[in-house]
Amino acid sequence: MAQGRQLYDTTQSTQREWWWLNGEQRLPCKPAQWQQYKPELERALSEKYDAMRRDGINTGLLLDLTPWHIPYQIWRVSPVTVVNRNATELLGHSAVGGYKESLWDPAVDSLPPSSLLKHGGVNYAFRKFIQVHRDDANMLLEVDPWLEDSSSPGWPHAQYPFPSFPRRRVVLLLEDDLPTEFLQPDRFRKQNASDNRTKAGAVAAASLTSTAVASTDAENIVTAPQTAVRTDVADFPCEIYSCKWWWLSGVQKLPLNASRWIPYEPETQHRLTSAYLAERKTGCRDTASFDLSPMPYHVRWPKPALVTNRAVPELLGRQTFSSLPQFLWDVAPDQRPPLDPAHGAANAGHWRIVSGFAQVHNDDVELLGQFVNFLQDSNIPSWQHPRPRCRAVLCLCATAANDSEPPPVPAHAFVAPTTS
Repeated sequence: MAQGRQLYDTTQSTQREWWWLNGEQRLPCKPAQWQQYKPELERALSEKYDAMRRDGINTGLLLDLTPWHIPYQIWRVSPVTVVNRNATELLGHSAVGGYKESLWDPAVDSLPPSSLLKHGGVNYAFRKFIQVHRDDANMLLEVDPWLEDSSSPGWPHAQYPFPSFPRRRVVLLLEDDLPTEFLQPDRFRKQNASDNRTKAGAVAAASLTSTAVASTDAENIVTAPQTAVRTDVADFPCEIYSCKWWWLSGVQKLPLNASRWIPYEPETQHRLTSAYLAERKTGCRDTASFDLSPMPYHVRWPKPALVTNRAVPELLGRQTFSSLPQFLWDVAPDQRPPLDPAHGAANAGHWRIVSGFAQVHNDDVELLGQFVNFLQDSNIPSWQHPRPRCRAVLCLCATAANDSEPPPVPAHAFVAPTTS
């Protein structure tokens, strides 16, 4: 059996591998049908997954693969019970993205050829992900409401018949060495008192004393030479040694390259870092706004918003920050600005990306709020104003090595004090 690549250093508590199912999306399947994502995609998927968990987001767009020239997106999805009588193969079953939930819980002889599975203790059935063609992402959002509609309407896209559309594939996340309570995919399901079997993909129940501190999510630390700078996407509750800030020049679209990221002046970098650290202490995010005066701009840090308005086809089905597509922050290593090791890299544990910062002109703050609402309201036919002046802002922070996952972010606003 071929061995899958090991994504994490064995000294770290969590190891992850990401696989997609090639060929027919049915069980049983052959182990060779499972295809492992490339290492850089696995790192990006794990980074985004941990970021979603910290933001308390259980479903939605995980990663747009456009920066890697792949016309697909990865979504985190949840099961629904099918009651629509027109979905005959799924009727009465639990479905995920239009497939039977059992596809995410294959038998042992249908699992990927992963080295992680050789010693047990690996979870692969609890969390659900799906790969969908970028052009079909909005159609994916229609699947669950249609399956749950007891009035049993027909599939609304006759030219794109279900279940052949939307074009999608099962994605399996393998996680090793998680605490026992997270390795029980059936822990929320009703079970008979006589059923003491351990489900495939979960470890037997055991005392948490040996694993209680084993996880803390490992913060996506990837295997790398000791001299390499490690990066991650997170909002992290640990000591920050320094932050570096850049804004994206030119049109806010792909392709990205390192030369498009323009660093802020040192004094502005210091003010942004001070405001960000003050914001972190409050545990708030939503409408955090950092003043750049005397420049006529603010840097904002909103939560992501999913675009559902068909009047903006280039953003439809995408997750955005301040109306800018999320993939602007999904920068591959060769697209990132260069880091000077003198800026604390030698003393800090890791450099991490904090996604979602955007620079907006002061005169367009109200306009931006209206535009974000427009993007999420499918009942507004068109946008009648100029688009707000926004630019993506990249923040890299050097942090201590020992990080832990913060509690869910409270849903209220914080405006950082202005530093003159």
